[in-house]
This record gives sequence, C-alpha cells and structure tokens, in this order.
Amino acid sequence: MLGILSAIFYFFIAIFLVVLIYLLITYFFESIAITKMCNNLKCKYSFMAWFPFYNKYLIGKIANSKVEGVLLGILNFFIVIMFIYFLLIEN
Repeated sequence: MLGILSAIFYFFIAIFLVVLIYLLITYFFESIAITKMCNNLKCKYSFMAWFPFYNKYLIGKIANSKVEGVLLGILNFFIVIMFIYFLLIEN
C-alpha cells in the first residue's frame, strides 16, 4: 500500500514539475516576443516586458488598447492573490 502511495506522490510531483517548466518557458518566450514588438513600435521601455504584470499592460499598448492591458494585468494579479489565498488561508 505504501509503495502505491509513493508512486502516486511521485507522479504528481512529476506533473507539477512539467507544468512549472512549461510556465517558465512560456513566460520566457512571451517576454521575448513582447520586447521585440515593443522595439518595432519604438516603445520607450521595452525591457519592462520582463516584469510579470507590466508585460500585460504592454500587450494592451501594442494592441492600441491600454484598457485591455490594464485589465489583463489586474486579472493576472487577482489570479495570484486567489492562489495565495487558497493555498495559505484555506488550509
């Protein structure tokens, strides 16, 4: 019985690591893409694409809709806050 539980635990750890690696790679390539698009549009602070919530604002700026960028940033911040809430407070 203990061997089965250990196998299930390692399986979920492996899934967690795969998802984490995927998110890091996605963030890396998204930041590179936003930086290149900002450079093409001659944005003043294209290096800010590497900051987690500000890069969503830059997406809105690239699309000529800063409101959408602000909403994306707020939604991402809300997701992080809810994750922390359910992780720490609900336990």
